[in-house]
Amino acid sequence: MRRSQLGLGVVAYWMVRPLLFLYLNESHRTRVIVVHDQKIAVVRAWLGDGKWSLPGGGIHKGELPEVSAARELKEETKLNLSPGDLKFLSVEKITSHGITTSIHYFFYISPTLETLKAGRPEITSADWLNIEKLDNKVAGIDVLTGLRTWKESGHFGTIKPVSESDN
Repeated sequence: MRRSQLGLGVVAYWMVRPLLFLYLNESHRTRVIVVHDQKIAVVRAWLGDGKWSLPGGGIHKGELPEVSAARELKEETKLNLSPGDLKFLSVEKITSHGITTSIHYFFYISPTLETLKAGRPEITSADWLNIEKLDNKVAGIDVLTGLRTWKESGHFGTIKPVSESDN
């Protein structure tokens, strides 16, 4: 069911893209980089291009970006963090499929590998993936931009190394 739901979502995405452009273009959104060891929390939405994305979404009118990031993280993965747990990284303007958005990136180093649960119906799957295996074939530009920015910020060195049992 998930694969057919994802396939339907990809087709629907391309059909409604002009409407998404009107709604999303030049909007402000959030993304959260949640890391444990060498793994990062990612989600896959039913309406999208089929690639992995970072948890996050739109900032409601009057809502602080960090509040939006914590809310979206809980909605999409069921991880319950307070806005104060999230560390601000940067705001990056990205363009994906012709839609330009300003992404407010936050990060959190998780002391444990928490269970992720997909926030249905919007999210079809949530998982921990190895950071080094995320490339443009499997991950969206929000993931790649967020990881690049995080690595360049110097925070990347704060994660724990992979243990022997993770290999």
